[in-house]
Amino acid sequence: YVYLMWLDYMGTMRCRILHVRDLLHLIKTGKRVGIAQAIIGVLQDDTITSACSSVGQIFLHPEFTSLRACHPKDRLPSASVLCSWYDALGDPFDRCPRSMLGKSLNEMEDIYSIIACLGFEVEVTFLRRTGDEDNPFEPITKNHAWCAMSGDQWSNAMPLVAEIVSALELSALPVLEFHAAPGPGKYDFALRPKPALQAIDALIQTRQIIYQIAELHGIRATLHPAPVPGAASGAHAHISLNGEESSMQMLADNFFAGVIEHLESICAFSMPQAPSYDRVAEDRWTGGVWVAWGTQNRECPLRKVKSNHWEMRCADGTANMYLAIGAVIAAGLEGIDLEKSLTHKDCQEKPHKMTAEERLEHGMTKMLPKSIEQSLQALEKDEQLQARMGPAMVKDYIVMKRQEQEKLKNMPKNEAHVWLVERY
Repeated sequence: YVYLMWLDYMGTMRCRILHVRDLLHLIKTGKRVGIAQAIIGVLQDDTITSACSSVGQIFLHPEFTSLRACHPKDRLPSASVLCSWYDALGDPFDRCPRSMLGKSLNEMEDIYSIIACLGFEVEVTFLRRTGDEDNPFEPITKNHAWCAMSGDQWSNAMPLVAEIVSALELSALPVLEFHAAPGPGKYDFALRPKPALQAIDALIQTRQIIYQIAELHGIRATLHPAPVPGAASGAHAHISLNGEESSMQMLADNFFAGVIEHLESICAFSMPQAPSYDRVAEDRWTGGVWVAWGTQNRECPLRKVKSNHWEMRCADGTANMYLAIGAVIAAGLEGIDLEKSLTHKDCQEKPHKMTAEERLEHGMTKMLPKSIEQSLQALEKDEQLQARMGPAMVKDYIVMKRQEQEKLKNMPKNEAHVWLVERY
């Protein structure tokens, strides 16, 4: 069997499952799997939003570069493949997040001979469901610290972690390294860098395997940015721009100047839930609170590793990464097209510890949004970024996010927390 998988605007993985015999028949006859266009406008629990269209159909276009065997414990002998959305004429659908990102990547390669590669860190918190309404989850380890291997971790976490890593290896999703992360029950799996689209495809498949193996142990693996008190999880993306060495430094500076200019809007995609902003804090190594960059500075949302290699820290696992990275590439392309200068200086201090004059000298005049609504407002006003990503898609996204957030606000706090933990 083959899982035809796609990621919707809200970051929900959806799929159609076909026997390989029937998929091959569709390919040979030129037929496609169609789905109602309305489905792209529903929330995680199929709540209909005003972004739903009552007419139209889109078609799943398997991207066979992402075809991988599923792990041996899957319920079916199967493989998975990520899909883009195509229209009735056989062209990429203009509201497809994956196609939008692919278009920008192709433009960057065709015009500037730059190939973007990504390496992701998958930060996961492993939780047991307690059945207690007041305290619905507890981490599987408590005697837990960064890169530690306590008896608690060795006996209660390592059997699960080892099974996950082995399953990923069998699915051609090798982990570069893994270790305990700060926060009870939390582990970090570093994935190998790949060309951008392939990296995000692999990220989605990796997360699915982690979820599934954990469930076989009765454990909830969550990417929630604040799953339990004292824990904060991100989805840091390492972005490298690869091209002609002689011009790469200047182009990389132009690129990240564009990213910094649009960072508040980008947060609407990269930190798309209310709890995402619990990570926007001082002295937590989560990226800080100021729009800034710094070489090896983990208190900045953009950490420069080397000239063409940067890390985006203002992102978490609730994001649709095609949209989040699509926004980054679109902003960076604008920076290159307009030859924007990197006016922000390299920050080598904690921005919040600097004086107002020192921050101003470094070009730090804006803070990161403090809520998803602030991010959405920034995106709503950002006509340049909308134009590059696709105004219709961005408009639908904003509508859906606001209706999703209204739904969550109307839930009791604990219920809303469980709702998100069980979905991300």
